[in-house]
Amino acid sequence: MATGNKSTLKNLNDIILFIEENFYKVKDDGTLEKTMIDEKNINLNVYVDSPNFSLIPEEIFKNISTTEKNSFLTPNVSEYTFFEKFIPEQNAYLIWAEEKKIIEKLLAVYPTITTHHFSESFLHKKQHINGIEMFLDKSFIYITAFKNQHIQLINRFEINNEDDVLYYLLSVIKEADLINEEFKIVNYSKTKNNIRKQLVDIFQVNQEDFYANKSLKEINL
Repeated sequence: MATGNKSTLKNLNDIILFIEENFYKVKDDGTLEKTMIDEKNINLNVYVDSPNFSLIPEEIFKNISTTEKNSFLTPNVSEYTFFEKFIPEQNAYLIWAEEKKIIEKLLAVYPTITTHHFSESFLHKKQHINGIEMFLDKSFIYITAFKNQHIQLINRFEINNEDDVLYYLLSVIKEADLINEEFKIVNYSKTKNNIRKQLVDIFQVNQEDFYANKSLKEINL
């Protein structure tokens, strides 16, 4: 997933991820590099990886109490900090939670950063492919499915190997009703694997752009 060497953040426009309590920046080639942030009072957007999140349509969100929303994300409500944000492109609210001790520690050191959930990266686009957009890490995968310009689902799955990746991709493709559609897959990570070959074999497609690897820096282009 990432290079072993640490670098120091120099460009405030870098995309910064917070994974397993470490900062990573997206390099120009799309790979992730563990990075250090020396300046404490820095105005920076940080995208936090957390399995506790959900996208709720606006009309449903307004009829659910805060207690219900928080309990939906985690049973241990007192141990978590909760966030919510309206995503106009999806007419929905993104709600998410992270352990309170992690958020408090993060903001104690960097009080002026703005935290976002990692999945938000996928949700602000106005135009989507018909198909799957994903981000693959060594231990988890985010998968978003779109059909006819509408989001069908977004989820995060724990993975141990390529079989897990293939299983979750095929499950999402089926759940999003894309099997009989012409669709594409974009992987916004540079993790090396054989997933493309396996999917091409399964769906018997010849298009060069059926499965594309891109950088997170290209996600909103």
